Amino acid sequence: MRTARKLEKIYKHGVLITILSDYHTFDQYVGVEEEVYQEYHTGLKNMIAGMGGETTFRVVSLSSFPEFRNTPTCSLSRKLYSDYGPEGFAGSFDELIKEDGAMLERYKQMKKFMTTDLATRLPSSSPNSKTNKRFLKNVVVGMMAQGAALDSFLKQQQMLVDYIRISIHAHHPSKGKFAVDLFGSCLGTEEHILRTPWHHTVMLDTGGDVFVVGWKQDLLNREDELSFITTVYFEGNPWLLVRVVIDEKSGFELNDEDLSIDLIKQGCGMIIKNTSENPNLPSSVIHQATMTSLIKHFGLVVLKGFRPFTSEEDLFTQYHAHSPHGAIPWEHGPVHKVRFDNSEPGIVNRRGPLPLHWDLAFPPRYMGVNQSQHRYEDFTPREFLLYCHRNSQEGRKGPTTFVDAAGVALSIPGNLARKWEKIELTYETKLVDRKRSAAEDRSRVGAEDRNQVGAEATSKHTNMNMNASGEHQKSLYMGGRGNTFSYPLVMDCPWTHQPVLRWQQAWTTSENPNSVQEVSYKIRKTYGKTSSVSESELETEVRKVAFNDRFYLKYVAEEGDQVYVNNYTTLHGREAFTNERELWRVQLVPPTTNVPEYFSEFGKKFYSKHKIRQ
Repeated sequence: MRTARKLEKIYKHGVLITILSDYHTFDQYVGVEEEVYQEYHTGLKNMIAGMGGETTFRVVSLSSFPEFRNTPTCSLSRKLYSDYGPEGFAGSFDELIKEDGAMLERYKQMKKFMTTDLATRLPSSSPNSKTNKRFLKNVVVGMMAQGAALDSFLKQQQMLVDYIRISIHAHHPSKGKFAVDLFGSCLGTEEHILRTPWHHTVMLDTGGDVFVVGWKQDLLNREDELSFITTVYFEGNPWLLVRVVIDEKSGFELNDEDLSIDLIKQGCGMIIKNTSENPNLPSSVIHQATMTSLIKHFGLVVLKGFRPFTSEEDLFTQYHAHSPHGAIPWEHGPVHKVRFDNSEPGIVNRRGPLPLHWDLAFPPRYMGVNQSQHRYEDFTPREFLLYCHRNSQEGRKGPTTFVDAAGVALSIPGNLARKWEKIELTYETKLVDRKRSAAEDRSRVGAEDRNQVGAEATSKHTNMNMNASGEHQKSLYMGGRGNTFSYPLVMDCPWTHQPVLRWQQAWTTSENPNSVQEVSYKIRKTYGKTSSVSESELETEVRKVAFNDRFYLKYVAEEGDQVYVNNYTTLHGREAFTNERELWRVQLVPPTTNVPEYFSEFGKKFYSKHKIRQ
């Protein structure tokens, strides 16, 4: 999918990748039942649909071609050879390889591959027996004959035109087939063997933050005293393996029977449940390296059934160490209580819904963030934690909404991607209730005053939830009139280095009459050009993709849930709630060498005051 998107950037006409199943070319030799093939075929189509790739990929088989539409599936391979195969190939094979050195070399390579491919189907238990050699020769000669028939057919058919033929096998380009390595960016357990998606397994080794592709047993052998390997499931089916590293400093043991891991969406959202008999198992037993890797690659990671945090201090003490610079030091402190509080300005602490956004897109002015001095990755939290302290059963629970922003960016076709990549948006929020204008006035505090503000705030803080005492002293959590920030609509994620959607949902009182805050944006010139699309047209375009069920999900947190969010690759919001709902949020300072001065100076004062080792 990523390769297709890269090609679309340089070839404006677009790319269509046709995956031609060769099962009915070789089915009489590979020993796979029709039912297994159909399951694999359907699963592949579902994976493509889950990525939004239907317009870029299509999966076909011999039955898709007019020449074979009336042929029973059990007869496809024989009809292919009968109509297009080289006559007498098997009978004259020995003479052919004596005269054709290139064919002999292809035979040897294929025999080596099939020896591994059919290891469990060899008729004799002795690998080098004459029986096995005869069996393998018959298979390889038959497959070479069928391959020649397929080559001949593809040159004559008219359903596929103007195509470049690629293959996972190492064909010479002179044969008209070009080799590709599906797992080129992944480590392998046996580099000398061609890795195929039907015989090998993918594993995320969170200890090294690398994907590894190899034989399942070889991957399982990577376990050691401080790690184990477990299976991740999606919709009840095994999806991939994960190597989980244990933090021995937690004082607890952990193995694969103590956890269950399931994906919410194909590319985003993971739920890890404590299935052990110990309800006091702390989440800290999972090593920080594992959590960081999972958050990076799956965007949203929920831990369920682990020991609850006893206090804000307990939560903060465990999580702030996940960043070398600690937690974002808001005026109210690093722990933000997201709950109904009518005295707080803005929409975050109301019962109403929240628009989709990413955290700290609008740093308050007292933080002194300046986009001419600070890059996106210098001040934007790479990740944050939402801990569900309370979510009562009475009333509407108000699920948190998420968008797989990386999935959205990957799904948009080349022509739309090129347009979106040229767009930069300038965002602003404003309060609707003029009685609360004092909060917006406070958000305008200049950068030159931020150190004084930080000092005053520090003197007032007595606990982790450092709430100021009067409404006039409170700053807006999200933006404020005149506090504008600009971002590309699509940018490369500084963590994963893949394109992501960076979009703050437009929020108006016409659509949300009870909202006390609005969010708007203006399209600005980018790369010396002005976009021809209007703000309202762009909003409609983006919503159509972002709210697609493939990338949009809702999660109702239960008390004790720990929800870890990749702030770079997801967007999040909220539906309205009526119950007693309280989430504790801590955001981490990104790992940058250009930390805004307020983050470091105010953070040092806070850590010193509360005797916390940074």
